Amino acid sequence: MSTTLVPQQQQAIQQWKSPSQIKQRIEAIQNLMTQVLKKDTDYGIIPGMPKGTKPSLWKPGSEQILAMFQIACEPVVEDLSIEDCYRYRVTTRLTNVQTGEFLGAGIGEASTDETKYKWKACYSKAEFDATDPDRRRIKYTSWDGKDKENMQVRQEPVDLANTILKMAKKRSQIDATLTVTGASSMFEQDLEDLPEETRAEMARQRGGKKAETKPPVGDTMCAECRAIGGHLPSCKYRKQTSAAPREADKEPAPPKKQETPTQTLEATDKPANEKMAVMIKTISERHKDEKDKAGKVTGKRSYIVLGVVDPNDNEWDLYVWHKTMQERVAGLGGKTALVEFSSKTSNGRTYCSLETVLEVVGESDANEEAF
Repeated sequence: MSTTLVPQQQQAIQQWKSPSQIKQRIEAIQNLMTQVLKKDTDYGIIPGMPKGTKPSLWKPGSEQILAMFQIACEPVVEDLSIEDCYRYRVTTRLTNVQTGEFLGAGIGEASTDETKYKWKACYSKAEFDATDPDRRRIKYTSWDGKDKENMQVRQEPVDLANTILKMAKKRSQIDATLTVTGASSMFEQDLEDLPEETRAEMARQRGGKKAETKPPVGDTMCAECRAIGGHLPSCKYRKQTSAAPREADKEPAPPKKQETPTQTLEATDKPANEKMAVMIKTISERHKDEKDKAGKVTGKRSYIVLGVVDPNDNEWDLYVWHKTMQERVAGLGGKTALVEFSSKTSNGRTYCSLETVLEVVGESDANEEAF
């Protein structure tokens, strides 16, 4: 699909006054979404939200929309930083590329005091003990009926200054895009930036039930309302689907749980070299004795064990042996990722080893330039 508009379309979109022109603008965005934008790259569904939630617009998708309408961005940065905290507020002004006419603005803010930037997991007890008490904490969580204690230490704000600035710019740009183009009817904003507990509460209020702990599998997009995995209240297809609920919806089957979450799945369920989207619930460091041929212990080898949940609600362990991959997964607690793993059967048990992380939901790239 070409992002260059014919003169008639361009003139109509620049004015955006009559109902027919508004309809034309929305149809242009829908066509772009269908023919150009890619799910999980330009937009995506955030895990934990109920079905029928609008997809969340991400920075690459907003750039495509602005390019189609020939809109230029002008970010204006306010530095609100204080001691031991970097904080930026960005106002993004949108103007018409050809005429220079001001169309509207959006606002966004980011701070190193946000939980996901302020704290990082600490896998070494020695590092935790050596950190000043006011720069460390124990975060308590509960999983499978058991309380967990996670050691965390403060990240250095100066290391995150550029990341925070770009995050504020991203949030501001997306806000401006949705506001000026009217794409809010098709997209949500900033759901991926909310803490997991906040998203769960929003899902409970919107859906009236407990939030899902896994991403929907096999979701499809409605051609009318653009919702993924369901329909918006105003969609003409909503009544048709709700009038005849599926048998599975009447009596939902209880989630399948492993008897012991520390054990892996059976070999018949987990073939080797498989790709799967999993929710990473826990991250723990363990140690294994290294022995020579005579059986004498020569040292210890550290490895990471990820407690994950797959799309079928199975809970199992994913072992991370490679040092580089251990660093890659260090900050993925509570996130959903598409991973590739291999499996090996020993003494009647199957052990799954992480080979690579292909994609993390809500992250366009592993580096900060993705913001």
